[in-house]
Amino acid sequence: YILLEISQKFGFENIDTLLAQIGAGKLSAYQVTT
Repeated sequence: YILLEISQKFGFENIDTLLAQIGAGKLSAYQVTT
């Protein structure tokens, strides 16, 4: 699952944390996809 891979790549503990960071604008779509 791609979001799980991304979350692990960025060192987030879980998907909710990853999505929260994106929602907070701390990660842009560009940063997540590259």
